[in-house]
Amino acid sequence: MKLLLSVLSALLLATPVWSATLQGDCDIRFHGTSTFVNFDGSGSCTPFVVEVNNDLSRAEVLPEGEVLVPIDGMTTGIGARDRDMRKMFDSATWPMVRGRIGAIDARKLLTQMTAQGSEARLGLDLILRDASRPVSARVTRFVDTEEEIRLDFAFEVSLKDFGIKPPRVFLLVKVGNLVDVEVSAVFKKPLDAD
Repeated sequence: MKLLLSVLSALLLATPVWSATLQGDCDIRFHGTSTFVNFDGSGSCTPFVVEVNNDLSRAEVLPEGEVLVPIDGMTTGIGARDRDMRKMFDSATWPMVRGRIGAIDARKLLTQMTAQGSEARLGLDLILRDASRPVSARVTRFVDTEEEIRLDFAFEVSLKDFGIKPPRVFLLVKVGNLVDVEVSAVFKKPLDAD
């Protein structure tokens, strides 16, 4: 794995300057706990566009941007639980989970990922309902090819930190405060990018 990331890093640094409009998309997976049964769920962000200037003298590959995930599109596979989740987030008033990500320095990220004992981190602001909190995500994959850029990261969300009270069912089953979230983002490059 270290060798692969080192090769990708060398290729990235040798890449000529180009600019392009990338088509972005992402999938979200989340895992939570409850009194009796843990649960998994998924969702997708709305497609977005990223304007990239791959001038590595600026050490910036992906500029800052915002990603939106429709709450009504998130599902756990059980209708009653999904309704409770939408009620908990008050999706009628705040229909989106929003994530604001700062500019991503590809060289720094790849260096962190290849350094022994190092963990690459990605800072973002997560907005749930009307509350915004900083989150430090662990980067699990960053790959830049001719066709696309792939970025996977994971983080933990405390519902209490956002002023959200986890739902209860029949006063017995309580959803846990912490939710693990994994994001897989793909940024498709145009076929004619130089």
